[in-house]
Amino acid sequence: MTTHRTSAGLLVLVVGLLIASAALRWRVLRETGPPTYHFVVAPGDDPACLHLDFPGAGMVELDRTGELTVKTGNRTMRSGPPHAYQQVDGARRAVGVRFVIDRDGLVRFALGSYDRSRPLIVEATH
Repeated sequence: MTTHRTSAGLLVLVVGLLIASAALRWRVLRETGPPTYHFVVAPGDDPACLHLDFPGAGMVELDRTGELTVKTGNRTMRSGPPHAYQQVDGARRAVGVRFVIDRDGLVRFALGSYDRSRPLIVEATH
């Protein structure tokens, strides 16, 4: 695990394939099957700093269904489309989200409209 500051002074935490600002809470959940990355964006925080990085990957691509494929050597990892939601009055309210690959090859989350005064949960499964 390492940390560094961006040009804007934002503290960034780097843990394996996950890069997130220190302002974001995250955890890896694994009960059965592949791990799920569970990110919580606090009210008012900017989720734009959240991204996944796959250094050394030979290929990172999205198919038309939004599934992410990463190839490293002879290993292929697939992740279904991400999910996002907010808890509102005890119920989950879905928030539109999809993976996007930026020009640097980082996988980011493009989010639809959501209530920035409430926590936002973004989940991605590997």
